[in-house]
Amino acid sequence: MSRVPPQRPGNGHPPEEQVVETRVVPSRADIPVPPESFGRGESPKPNQKTDDQQKNQEQNKDKKQEEEKPPLYKRPWFWAILGVIVIVIAIVGVLWYLHAKGKLSTDDAFIEAHVTNVAPRVAGHVLEVLVTDNEQVKAGQVLVRLDPVDLQQALESANSQLASAKNQVIQAQKQVGVSEAQVAQAKADVTAAQANATQANEDLKRYQSADRRAVSQQQLDAALAAARSTHANLESAQQKQTAAEAQVTLSQAQVATAGDLVTRAQVAVDQAKTQLQYTIVRADQDGRIANLNVSVGDWVQAGGQALMAIVPRDVYVIANYKETELKEIHPGQRVTIRVDAYGATLNGKVDSIQSGSGAAFSLLPPENATGNYVKIVQRVPVKIVFDPSALNDSRYLLGPGMSVVPTIYIHEQDPQQ
Repeated sequence: MSRVPPQRPGNGHPPEEQVVETRVVPSRADIPVPPESFGRGESPKPNQKTDDQQKNQEQNKDKKQEEEKPPLYKRPWFWAILGVIVIVIAIVGVLWYLHAKGKLSTDDAFIEAHVTNVAPRVAGHVLEVLVTDNEQVKAGQVLVRLDPVDLQQALESANSQLASAKNQVIQAQKQVGVSEAQVAQAKADVTAAQANATQANEDLKRYQSADRRAVSQQQLDAALAAARSTHANLESAQQKQTAAEAQVTLSQAQVATAGDLVTRAQVAVDQAKTQLQYTIVRADQDGRIANLNVSVGDWVQAGGQALMAIVPRDVYVIANYKETELKEIHPGQRVTIRVDAYGATLNGKVDSIQSGSGAAFSLLPPENATGNYVKIVQRVPVKIVFDPSALNDSRYLLGPGMSVVPTIYIHEQDPQQ
C-alpha cells in the first residue's frame, strides 16, 4: 500500500488522508517453475500455482481459524448445558432420597413354610406309592399303602382274647348267682338250727326245774346233750352262712377281674385296629409333594426316615433386617416382595418380629464372654406374609428356600388390615 497526499477540499474542511491499495506483481523470476516444465520447452504462466501450495495454504488457513476459536470452557453454551445437567442430577438425587427414605429393603430374605414331613406310624413293607414328585394333594388323600398282613393277624388275636375275657365275665357272674343261692340256703339252715337250739334249751330248763323225783338223771342228761348239739349245729350253720357270703364277695370280685380283662382286651383290639389303619399313609394337609423318598418294596420303620414332604400353599417370608432398623418396622406395614425366580413383585404385609436375633437360636450361638470381642450389627428375623391373591396366583409356584427381596414401606399400613 502507498499513502497519497491529502487534497484540500473546496468547502474549507480539513483534508482527509486517502489510502490507495496497490498490488505488487511478482516478476517472472519470482514465479516458481515446476520441474516437469523444464526440458519440454514450456514456460510457466505468471499466475499459476501448484496443488501443493494450494493445499498448504488451505491447511494454514484451517489452523489459523482453529487457533482463533475460543476454548470450550469459554463458550456460553457449554456452561448452559453443564448447568442443566447439574440441575437434573440434583432433582433426581432429591427425588431418590425422598423415595428411599420411607422404605427398608434387604436381600437377606427367603421363603419359608410349615412343611409336613410324612413318616409311617407302623413298620412294614411298602405295597403301593400312589403319588409322584411335585403332585398336588389334598388333606386325607392316600399317599402310601403298607403290607397289612401282620397287623391283621394281631387284630384277630386281640379279638380272640376279648371273646375269652367276655366268657370269663359270664362265668364269674354265674358263680355270683350260685354263691348267693348258697348264702340263702345257709341262712335257712341257721334259722332252723336256731329254732332247734332254742327248743333244746327250753327242754333243758324244764328238766332242770322239775322235781328230781319226776325226772330221771338219764332224761336230764339227754336234754343237756340235745341242747349242746343244737347249739353246735347253730354255730355250724352260722359259719356256713359266713362262708357263703364270702363266696359271694369272691365271685363278685372275679366278675370285676373278668371285666378288667375285657377292658384290656378291648383296648388291645382298638389298638390293633388303629395300627391296621396306619398301614394307609394319608396326607395331613393340602400342598405339593416334595422330596419323595420311598419306593415299592421298601421296608420302613415307625417314626423313621420321612417318606416325603408336603409343602403347603400358604408360604411366608423370613427377612433378616438389621437390629438398627427395627425401630421403623411394625406389624401391619405394607410390603412389596420381589421374587428372584420369576422377576415378579407381589404384595404382602409385616406379620411379626422374632423375639431375639437369628444368631441366638442357632446351633452354636456366639459366646461373647471369651476371647476378643468385635461388635457387629445383628440381624433379627421379620415374618412377612403374602396377600391371599398372590398365594392363589397359579403362575407362581412359591416354595421354601427361594430368594426374595422384600421392601417395607414404613409409613404405609396394609389396606386390608
